[in-house]
Amino acid sequence: MDADLRHAPSRSRLMREYLRRMALWSEKLGEFADGPFADLAREVSPYAVVEEERVIERVVEQLAERGAQIRAQALCRASLRWAGLRARKPAGSSLLPDPFEPMLMLFERGGGFNVENGVADFGFLCVSLRSWQENALASPIVELDDGVLDDLDAMAD
Repeated sequence: MDADLRHAPSRSRLMREYLRRMALWSEKLGEFADGPFADLAREVSPYAVVEEERVIERVVEQLAERGAQIRAQALCRASLRWAGLRARKPAGSSLLPDPFEPMLMLFERGGGFNVENGVADFGFLCVSLRSWQENALASPIVELDDGVLDDLDAMAD
């Protein structure tokens, strides 16, 4: 079985955790024009990460050369911009959990996902992309631990 399907249970939970974290940021900053797939660093401080832009674009070019989906490229770009912004410790950037950590773990577990009709599709599992208000839960969806994620995938076998 392909890694993206074998890890669909954990990857779908990671997506839900990503959506939860982005919802918390939306609650703090207001709704983002690009919804849950917004470039948070650009939303917080549009000019703060210009220094790293050339490096970021080289990384994204390498992802494209390796066949990464456009959405995956955009999310990796947003994650790198966020890391650059957080390194400068802007006010409030550490008050909420890093929104991109679950998404990066999702990609590390294999494959991308498709977005259609308001859902993120992982092959045989779908995650609703509900409003940020519906995703703004206080408690985490899943622990970001490889062992816990592996157990989720094993239960689905």
